[in-house]
Amino acid sequence: MSTIPFLFMRSADNFGSRPALLEPRSDNTIATLTYQELRERVQQFAGYLQQQNVTKGQRIMIWSSSCSNWLVAYFGSLLVGLVVVPLDVNTKEDFLQRLVEITEATFLITTQKNYTSLKSNSLPFIDIDALPGVILLQLNYQKLKKMI
Repeated sequence: MSTIPFLFMRSADNFGSRPALLEPRSDNTIATLTYQELRERVQQFAGYLQQQNVTKGQRIMIWSSSCSNWLVAYFGSLLVGLVVVPLDVNTKEDFLQRLVEITEATFLITTQKNYTSLKSNSLPFIDIDALPGVILLQLNYQKLKKMI
């Protein structure tokens, strides 16, 4: 049976240099991520999650508008065996808190603005807007490990 991560990785193998994502920027340009670039970011985020000692089957919530980092977080989470609980960007806090209890989620991926708006911050938080920085930290960690 083919899983979503398997199909994604196979697509990256087959279409590596082709555009996978096009995302409008605030300066009216379009950012492009190839399948290979997307795969690298997904794998790096998956490595970051592993450093957070996540275990297969844990739930992770993604509460954000649609963006390339949403997909990086989604595929990276699936790659390490997490169950993704996607939330609509307009989800209200009381509903979000009920979902945290029901799903027993262990992390919340969202924007800093969304997170600070919560009256009750019961989950560890990963800033979706800072994912490139998280990925850069992961790359530096991997390089450091090779040097040791």
